[in-house]
Amino acid sequence: SRQMMPVPQGGRVASVINLARRNFSGELEFIAQNLPAGVTLHAPKVAANLTQVPVVFEAAPTAALSQQLTDLRVRHTDPEKKIEGRFRQKIDLVYGPPNNRTYYESTLDRLAVAVTEKAPYSLTLHKPATPIVQNGSLVLKVTATRDANFTAPINVRLLTRPPGIGAGSSVTIPADQTEINYSITA
Repeated sequence: SRQMMPVPQGGRVASVINLARRNFSGELEFIAQNLPAGVTLHAPKVAANLTQVPVVFEAAPTAALSQQLTDLRVRHTDPEKKIEGRFRQKIDLVYGPPNNRTYYESTLDRLAVAVTEKAPYSLTLHKPATPIVQNGSLVLKVTATRDANFTAPINVRLLTRPPGIGAGSSVTIPADQTEINYSITA
C-alpha cells in the first residue's frame, strides 16, 4: 500500500504486504536486512492460508535521520524446506490518456525505508473490553496525543479488515479534539 516507508523518530508506520506462493504452502516469516540504524520491523508469522499481512516499522526516539534500500524477504519457517522469497514492487511512473494508462513503469527489488523527523502527534488504539460478536458492532476508541503547536485535523484509517469485518474507509479527529470513535461491524 506504500511505495516507501517514512518512519518518524520515536514512531511507527504500518503497511500491508501482499504475498504470492507458487507450488508450496506453509507458514512464512519476514526478514529485513539493511534497515536504517534504530529501525525495527514487527511482522507476524504468515499462516499458510494468508496472502496479505500487516507489518509495522518502528524507529527508536534516538534514531538518526537516515535512509536505506532494505532487502525485505520471507522464508519458510521449516528450515528443512529452504524456501525464500524476495520483495518486488511495480511502480507506475508515467500515466496518460486514454484512461490513465501506464506508459512507463519500473520494478524494484528493495524497499525504501527512511527515518524522518518526529511526527507532531501519536495515536493510541484502545483495546475493546469485549470482542465483537457475529452480526454485531463495536466502537474502537482512538486517542491522539498532539504536540503543543499541532492543531490540524488527523485522518485515521484501517489498513486492512479481517474477513467479515466492515468499517468506514476513514474517520477524522477534528482540530479541536483528541479522540474519536471508529465503528466496525461483523
